[in-house]
Amino acid sequence: VSTQSTGDGKSNPMQPNESGALRPATPCDCVVHRSALPDKLFQQLANLPHVPNDQKGRRIKEAHWLAVQNGALANPPSSLVEQVCGYLLEHGGAEVPGEVCGLEWWVHSRAPGEKMHFHFDRDEGCWEREGLMQHPALASVFYISGSGGPTLVVQQQCNREHTMLIPEKAAGGTLLEVDANCWATFDGSLLHGVCNTAQCQKRVPDLELDQPADQDERRITLLVNFWVVEIQDCESMSQELSQDEQWAVSYTHLRAHETPEHLVCRLLLEKKKKNKKEKKRKHNKKKRRKHKNIQISTTKDELHRDNM
Repeated sequence: VSTQSTGDGKSNPMQPNESGALRPATPCDCVVHRSALPDKLFQQLANLPHVPNDQKGRRIKEAHWLAVQNGALANPPSSLVEQVCGYLLEHGGAEVPGEVCGLEWWVHSRAPGEKMHFHFDRDEGCWEREGLMQHPALASVFYISGSGGPTLVVQQQCNREHTMLIPEKAAGGTLLEVDANCWATFDGSLLHGVCNTAQCQKRVPDLELDQPADQDERRITLLVNFWVVEIQDCESMSQELSQDEQWAVSYTHLRAHETPEHLVCRLLLEKKKKNKKEKKRKHNKKKRRKHKNIQISTTKDELHRDNM
């Protein structure tokens, strides 16, 4: 598929056209980047204990906002997931618009066979307060696990009031099969969702989709959207992770990004712990030596009595 651009060769994502759509209702680039993360970083991400969607509270279902400046994260990452987002932004290989000012991320962990309704990604604050659709410049799905239904990106948009689809009947779409450590990017204004694998193969007999080796494996994805304008609730979305979200943090990651002050504190704590262990070791050694001396003395006394 190809992207239609404006006359100057650059896309203008936030300007509605005559039909009311935010972008020309034409096919756009839908690209899959395989082996998107280095193996070590991907394994760290895959090993995190992701919270299933049905066990999340309302707070954890919300996305998180990261400010972007000059093509990189404006602030050092505070969690492993933020580190992954920064890597994808700078080294993932996607054509991220240069005017991007921030990104939002969230994680889905769904049961095998569970589908996701078709929807448009939008600025939820703008929709709730003004009733207008505001889409990200670029939407993306990073597949952490290698199972679950494929993502279907439809060549269909909506007007700003979300009262009509453009075109009314989609001309086609792109089916993205799930594969671990793959990153799919597409136009953020397009309709998309998750299909059920069995239903896809039933409706399209010639479609060949790989079946996961582990039928019980959850479909885990990291969703990252890139914005050229700040979304309305970006400040509240920039808050630190709650206690229930600490699964997103890695101790190895925190050590790699600790400040000099944090380094001093950690070294002092480790020194204190080491001194405590050393003190305990010496105490146990002294205790064993004393016990041994008592045994030796007792044996000598018994020998002396026997000789008498």
